[in-house]
Amino acid sequence: MSLRMILTGDVNLMNVTDPTAPFALVTDELHRADAVFSNLECCLVDTPAGHSVGNEGFFADPTVGGEALKLAGIHAVGIANNVHYGDRNIEASIARLDQLGILHTGAGADVVAARAPVILERGGVRFGFLQRSSVYWPTNHEARKDAAGIAVIRGHTAYHVPMFKTRVDVPPPNRPGIPPDIITWADAAYLGWFRRISRRFAHGSTYSWRRATGDWARTSCNT
Repeated sequence: MSLRMILTGDVNLMNVTDPTAPFALVTDELHRADAVFSNLECCLVDTPAGHSVGNEGFFADPTVGGEALKLAGIHAVGIANNVHYGDRNIEASIARLDQLGILHTGAGADVVAARAPVILERGGVRFGFLQRSSVYWPTNHEARKDAAGIAVIRGHTAYHVPMFKTRVDVPPPNRPGIPPDIITWADAAYLGWFRRISRRFAHGSTYSWRRATGDWARTSCNT
């Protein structure tokens, strides 16, 4: 038996007033899939009073936006992204997803919930999803042991000025205006936690991934 999975890109429902409009051209295609997973690029929350468009956070009408997701047949969403910002907004958006019966991964009431996977089972086959973001604020955004937020992988960036000719297409370093090499890598501790949770999750042990996430929660308090 063959199964069909669809992974979509960003779904941003800001300013949507008709829930049938966003997915009108692809609804039939989505409904034919056994599993549909999307990156939800907005909170299903009314725009907070006094919110400046220059501040963090994307907000969509929770009634209209939620109905759009439901009509499209989206089974699960990832919500670990830079626009899921603010603990109250995140918690309210998750409550709306729960009300709709749409599963989610990547954010939660604490780090354990935020790092939990989404598992869809179809015909004896399990589809598993995890989501992380490396674009985030460390306060009121990153999930912690005692704070709602998103699941993250911390990244580092270094700028290296080449002291010798590194490539044929790059002039030697004694020429003006030579650009630096930009090197970005994942934080070893965060990547290690993610790998450990992924492996235990892949082996199908609910206890294992919760234990691994709990270890992260305890350790992260000292980072």
